[in-house]
Formats: sequence, C-alpha cells, structure tokens
Amino acid sequence: MERSSLLRHLRRHGCYLKREGTSPSLSLSSYAGTYEDDMYGTATVTLEDGRLVLRRHHAFVGDLEHWHYDTFLAKWRDLYMSDGPGTPVTFVLGSDGKVARMNVENVVEFTRVHEPAAAEVGR
Repeated sequence: MERSSLLRHLRRHGCYLKREGTSPSLSLSSYAGTYEDDMYGTATVTLEDGRLVLRRHHAFVGDLEHWHYDTFLAKWRDLYMSDGPGTPVTFVLGSDGKVARMNVENVVEFTRVHEPAAAEVGR
C-alpha cells in the first residue's frame, strides 16, 4: 500500500501518524487478559510466542503489532476481516496504572475483566 493510501486509511480510523521511537507503557503480558462488552461479549488477549493475539471468536483473530504508545494494529488472520494495514486497537490505562479498557477503533470499547490474584482464589 502506498504511503498516501495508508495515511488516508489511518486518518479514517483516527490513528493519524505513527510516533516513532515509542514503546508500550507496560510489558506485553500486562495487556493479556479477558475483556467484555454488553453487546459484543467476551474478547481475550493472549501472549503467544512473544506477540499479543486478540480473539473474539474463531473468525475474529488478529495478531497485534505495536504501532505507537499503547496502540497496536490488529492484523486479522481471516482475509475477509482484513482492513488494509490493520485495525487500530488502543489499550487505556486506569488510575492504578493497569489496563482498564481496550478500544477496537470504530467498533467497540471492551472493559477489562477483573481476574483475582492467586491469594484471592479459593476464598
């Protein structure tokens, strides 16, 4: 895809220009977890072979490639789901510095599901 087409696509999806030299705020494993939305249901983010993978069900599986800051581009494995260079997925941190939400650009914002710490399990 030529640069002008890429820029048009990214502007349409609200992810204008890439800020070079940035990195995610947290370790990749910190983004892994379960996310929910009342309409879209459950989505999971897992860390596989050092990369994040987003899954909603078998048709919605995307490899997350770091774009800038806490924004990644979902490269959908199903060719029918693919959307140019990828769909922007932005993780939003809460006041505690942990991931609170995951925004799939122009689609849905999922809320992170609280996963009990090991000490809480079995109470």
